[in-house]
Amino acid sequence: MLGGAKYQTHAVQAYKKLSGSWAVGVFWKEFGDSRDFINGLYNAGCRTFRVHILWDKSHNYRSENRQSEAIQEYKHCVKFMNAKGNVTLYVSLFCEHDLKSDVVERSIALARSYSTSQRYMVPVFVNNPETGDIVSGEGVINEIHHLNRKKPGGQYIVSPDGETLKSGNAAAYNSRYRDALIRFAWNPLLNCHRNEHDRQRSVQPSVRQIMALANLLTLESRKSQSSPPFGGELSGIHARSSRVAGVLGLRAHERTLSSQT
Repeated sequence: MLGGAKYQTHAVQAYKKLSGSWAVGVFWKEFGDSRDFINGLYNAGCRTFRVHILWDKSHNYRSENRQSEAIQEYKHCVKFMNAKGNVTLYVSLFCEHDLKSDVVERSIALARSYSTSQRYMVPVFVNNPETGDIVSGEGVINEIHHLNRKKPGGQYIVSPDGETLKSGNAAAYNSRYRDALIRFAWNPLLNCHRNEHDRQRSVQPSVRQIMALANLLTLESRKSQSSPPFGGELSGIHARSSRVAGVLGLRAHERTLSSQT
């Protein structure tokens, strides 16, 4: 629910209706200050968040000013999140970036150093390239976007962000990325757009629409039904192996990054 700061009431109502433990992906400030939205979700029981600090529609974060802005906003974010108990936090400094690995690694190092110096939580850092570099390292996970993107290797997060998840493609998407740590869903409504071509932010998803999108993540092809891609608490489906669903995506194997947070 990236634009949830614009439709907080519907988002929180939908979250309360979902079965199981869910994670939520948000923009820190692109749709306005997200702190009230995050507070609402936290009070509703959400304990896992992935926060994109900056967004640029040109995917250009190469200026020093933009990189400094990311660190400054990160400081506000981690201070805010640190005050909450029992939270798992994933932070992406640059959403869909075009950066080289050295810039990403330097920015993550600065952010991590700040958290350590202030005795704040150190989140799992998310590297989310559009045309930029994949980054590997302790406490860093890559996030890929679109419905058919090549897997980055190692643990990863995936979202169809920019391409609508719907009943006709959800089962294939769920199967393809069944090993993702978090598998998100996306629809233009979550960004307040009527469709993928709409550039206005003039609509809001209803509670029913948010829940319908979440339910797409339970769809499986017949081929995959004999070998479930994840366990989960979502509506009691595959309740054996792993356990967190993320809004809008399913999160698998939560234990694997717990030592890095």
